[in-house]
Amino acid sequence: MVAQTNNEMARFVYAGRFLSVFASNGKLWYQDWLLNHAKGNDSNLKWLIFFNVDELGIDHHRVVDFESGEKFEMDWNAWKLAYDQSNKLGKAILLKCMTRLALITEDWAKLTQIHLSVFNANDDDLKAIALVKGDNGLGDGVIDKWKDIAQNSANAKLKNLAQEVLERQQIEIKQPE
Repeated sequence: MVAQTNNEMARFVYAGRFLSVFASNGKLWYQDWLLNHAKGNDSNLKWLIFFNVDELGIDHHRVVDFESGEKFEMDWNAWKLAYDQSNKLGKAILLKCMTRLALITEDWAKLTQIHLSVFNANDDDLKAIALVKGDNGLGDGVIDKWKDIAQNSANAKLKNLAQEVLERQQIEIKQPE
């Protein structure tokens, strides 16, 4: 996304802050809005979303908000369907968001399948996002993919990313005896 004027840049920054505020809350209406735009065609809006959803749901420290009584829920089927219907940028947005939301809900099963599908495909950009946003809650299958990339990837950037993830998650690769 490139701003042509200072005014346009100010609008992008303001819009990004607006998106970040709603993302941090992660309400159901915002999740629906996010899914629809991830599947959409407006690449400028998608880039704006991509760079401003890192804190999605961060204000939900618990699955149930004690003040409002609202339960923080994930419709994993809707997210998976949106992921399948999205282009690469939409998939990147949703991969980041779903991984963040899994940290809140501690519901990893559907997300593990998606991460495994990313690692079994040929898109290095999505693999990089899956690595950077990954968590050891994704399970042994995903962790094995991280180890494989760290040891065997021909892509030096992915190999380094995987090694950093393993280090960050405090996972050691056992050396053959």
